[in-house]
Amino acid sequence: MDPATRSINTVRGEAMYALVRYGLWVARNTATDEKFCFDDAPEMRETLDCHLNSKNDPSLAIRSIYGEFYSWLNLLDTEWAQEAKSWIFSNDEFGLGDAAWDAYIKFCPPYDDILKVMPDIYTKHVKKLSSIRNNDDKEQIPRSLVEHLITFYWRSKLELDGEILSTFYRCAPLKLRKYALEFSGQSLNNTLDLDKNIEERLKRLYEWRQSLVMEGGEQEELEGFYWWVGVAVIDKNWILTKFHELLQAQDKFDNLDLAASKLGDYLDVDPVKVLDCMDMILNKLNTQGGYFGWNDTAQDETFA
Repeated sequence: MDPATRSINTVRGEAMYALVRYGLWVARNTATDEKFCFDDAPEMRETLDCHLNSKNDPSLAIRSIYGEFYSWLNLLDTEWAQEAKSWIFSNDEFGLGDAAWDAYIKFCPPYDDILKVMPDIYTKHVKKLSSIRNNDDKEQIPRSLVEHLITFYWRSKLELDGEILSTFYRCAPLKLRKYALEFSGQSLNNTLDLDKNIEERLKRLYEWRQSLVMEGGEQEELEGFYWWVGVAVIDKNWILTKFHELLQAQDKFDNLDLAASKLGDYLDVDPVKVLDCMDMILNKLNTQGGYFGWNDTAQDETFA
């Protein structure tokens, strides 16, 4: 049982959850023109400081609560949260800081104001990705970190040549670099409208990774791009061109059924290139006969 799960199954853990809810209740019901801080609830600060000291409370479960609710603690008292950051996400031999980080990255959405507070913490854990093996089954935490990074990049809060993203692409194993493109495509498929600036940033991301892979990187990283095929909010000619280039460059693929089912959307752009893509897909599937699992649209386009 991980620390965050354990925390909801202990009396002390439930008490810490109640403490955070109490602070939010006080903040909502304090009639003052000034922003709430722990001066308005000193008993909350005292309790948080007490349990943050590992000599008083060495429990991983309790420390995970600080991470899970870090965004709320920062909202309640930014000064306290910034001062406590190095204690909450500590570099300790007992795993307390890691317990807080795992709960934070698993349960907290990527808030811009939190990134401003702890870019160093993000960088630290991005560097730790170098120790993850491609066959490691414990993927949820690092995948959540990838989702945070890509979301911040969408919002122009991170840059490709900045410390955090450049460190990620230097340290992350293949499966996480591939997932960065997959998550981008999955998010685009759930997007109805896209700002032109974001579209250009995402194109820049893929073209950057494509250029490095073509210079001798791991081709499999680009396989995540198949999630982009069929996306309605990015230039169709660009998508088709890049997918065609990807198929030309790689010998074998898995999981191309989604892309195959969407290629018909590009017949109005370049029907010859679409048919060439379908031909390459049929010849480059790792599992021969995999097209029998495609939907009717993809099969009709292939065998018409």
